[in-house]
Amino acid sequence: MAVLDEEKAGLDELLEVLVTRTAPQLLALHGVGVHTAATLLVSAGDNPERLRSEAAWAHLCGVAPLEASSGKVVRRRLNRAAIARPTPPCGASPWSA
Repeated sequence: MAVLDEEKAGLDELLEVLVTRTAPQLLALHGVGVHTAATLLVSAGDNPERLRSEAAWAHLCGVAPLEASSGKVVRRRLNRAAIARPTPPCGASPWSA
């Protein structure tokens, strides 16, 4: 177990260095730690331009509202057809300060 703990500690240190170098502005947000920022970076991938708005982020997370109306009843449901679904950080929007 000690070997695994040492390996985890080393990987955590490396992850912190990489995230700090890549996106220090994410770490500056309240409630965003190293692991959350790393997951957001992986979710955005090599083209963060696709996350141009909060709506685009909602679509990526699978929580964008879709019309589900029939007849006179007007209602909405969540769009669960997300291409990639990052789980924990979806609650931490990169647009909330």
